Amino acid sequence: MHLTTFIKKNLTSFFSLITKSGTNCNDRLRRLIAHMIASEDCRATISTKHGPFTLRTNSEIECYRVESFFTKEPETLRWIDKTVTPTSVFYDVGANVGIYSLYAAQRSQGSIKVYCFEPAGTNFRNLCRNINDNGFGESIRPFPMALSDKIGVIDFPLSDMAPGSALHGDVHHKDKNPALVQGAVVMPLDYLIQKHQDVFASPTHLKIDVDGPELEIIKGSIQTLKLANLRHILVETEQHTNKEILEILEGAGFTLKERVQQAPNIFNCIFEKL
Repeated sequence: MHLTTFIKKNLTSFFSLITKSGTNCNDRLRRLIAHMIASEDCRATISTKHGPFTLRTNSEIECYRVESFFTKEPETLRWIDKTVTPTSVFYDVGANVGIYSLYAAQRSQGSIKVYCFEPAGTNFRNLCRNINDNGFGESIRPFPMALSDKIGVIDFPLSDMAPGSALHGDVHHKDKNPALVQGAVVMPLDYLIQKHQDVFASPTHLKIDVDGPELEIIKGSIQTLKLANLRHILVETEQHTNKEILEILEGAGFTLKERVQQAPNIFNCIFEKL
């Protein structure tokens, strides 16, 4: 179903109006309109020097991700442009709706292998749709799970139900009411690569952006960091974890090449193993 943005906006307003009225006769109509809005095939095209790809725009935050693609994290785009090759194996931890995985795949014309990890169900749905929309089903493999330094199942609070949203997880909701608490499977990257070599290839690139538990993911990847193939890492760090992450990565042979501030006390750090 293809609806214009204008129609979607007015359907949303009408949905709000009949919901507030609270009458039983509007129940079916309300559910129908909600389904139409949620299932709308609304996409935006991002034109890059490697060719275009599309992203679902079912929420304001997804629209923002499209609009800010070239300005929000230019260092991430430069890193992908400079280091990704047709034989790269790219791990995107905290992939959200997959915008950087799609760019990496487009950069190599779909010849690389990408593994996406995204535990938030609302994001994972559109991550899968974005992969399928762009014909990258053979290149990009999505996994609905979180990485950590332990194996288990956790409560995973969502900050927002809109696809493309971020700041999920316990670290952001200790004193707040989340939109929803879903369950999530957590596993160390070391475990996945060692125990499931038939599924997971040895990475050349590791991108970690999970809004908080980056240190736990690094601690669960100690053996992976030692792999000769893994030479490129981009990790978002916070002021209180930056020193320990730096020590672990330097101990594994990586050198900090670039550090870019994203927000107060939050940095994108790019590492390389020579």
